Amino acid sequence: MSAENEKMQAQIEVLSQQCESLRSQVQALHQSVHHANRGMEIIFALQELAGNGQAFEETLELLTAHIQEHLRMSLTCILLADEEERHRFRASHIKSTRILNVEDLMLEKIAIEPTDFDHQLALIFSKGGPETPSIGRIRSVLPADTFILAPIRQQKEIIGYIYAGHLDPIEHSPLQSLDQQAHTLSALAGVIATFKYQVDQNIFLETLVTQRTQQLTHEKEKTERLLLNILPSEITEELKALGTVRAKAYASVTVLFTDFINFTRLSQILPAQELVNEIHFFYSAFDRIISENGLEKIKTIGDSYMCAGGLPAENSSHAFDAVNAAIAIRDLMLAENEVRRTENRPTFEIRIGCNTGPVIAGVVGIQKFAYDIWGDTVNIASRIEAAAMPNSVNISGSTYALVSDQFDCTHRGRIPVKNHGEVEMFVVN
Repeated sequence: MSAENEKMQAQIEVLSQQCESLRSQVQALHQSVHHANRGMEIIFALQELAGNGQAFEETLELLTAHIQEHLRMSLTCILLADEEERHRFRASHIKSTRILNVEDLMLEKIAIEPTDFDHQLALIFSKGGPETPSIGRIRSVLPADTFILAPIRQQKEIIGYIYAGHLDPIEHSPLQSLDQQAHTLSALAGVIATFKYQVDQNIFLETLVTQRTQQLTHEKEKTERLLLNILPSEITEELKALGTVRAKAYASVTVLFTDFINFTRLSQILPAQELVNEIHFFYSAFDRIISENGLEKIKTIGDSYMCAGGLPAENSSHAFDAVNAAIAIRDLMLAENEVRRTENRPTFEIRIGCNTGPVIAGVVGIQKFAYDIWGDTVNIASRIEAAAMPNSVNISGSTYALVSDQFDCTHRGRIPVKNHGEVEMFVVN
């Protein structure tokens, strides 16, 4: 062979080697593009899941399945920080091409110290390469020959890792393939961190909304209780719905008055706070009695207590209810005074009067709403109470007509009252 032919043959071999090298580079580039496309598919899939508002755990489950399928990993999982021990991580959402005892793997806590593994992007670890103690602990639990670890960061804290590995030694995958997979997992870790932040914010906002709702509900209940202490429930509902309360005429209502005898003298004897405590004690007992008998408390004026039956919800038993409550109040006072005499404490004598007839009821004013009733029935009830004998229940003829078959009463005759001439009265025995 001539020298020129040898030279040409050498040039051909060089060109052949260059072509082979170029072919390998094109193949590697094609594979890199292929992995990049696969990675983008996973990222887009994850973003779509996040956009659909699926639960975080469900998203991680689908993510590991995507990594398993598209990046062709034989062991994939998410290492999530333990809630109680922030530097210990548990494997979750495990996907493997081999049969593994997944339940046992999920029970393991892997200690990963930030100082052992402090980086921003995913790293590749192969057997025989340099390893930190943390990586050794990971390998002892997750038996991959080569694996990629991508940190999931929120601000400066690592909340988890994406783990993706090959259980068998890699013989034919070029280094560029692993690098591209690592880049893909780094991008996925960033998407997960963002999604986790959004989930945490949503949970925080939901918790905040729940707390505020509970506070508002609590305040509303307090307001409702306050209104119900001031106004009847039917009137409260009307006031809330319409902003006002329409006056209503009732054809038949029984009004009950009580009044302490010689209250002025007692107020001069007893200290102010003690006197108020005594009134509070009796009025609280009266409140319970009239509530048990279905009456509506109207108001107190000094030592005078006023309530009525048959409103705001009309009923046919109002006269019986009122007299029954009056008897209970009378008996309470008699029993309490017996105790007070044995203890050498001041006693409270009481007069009680009831009258039945028509009234008008409503709420007046724009401040300090008060439910009240008006009419001659109210005025006569007050006069009948004033004409009552101490510690007795005095009722009018109109009330007696409705309860005569239910209570034993004594006729007192027609007794003159101020501005109303003579009124027929009965005392309930």
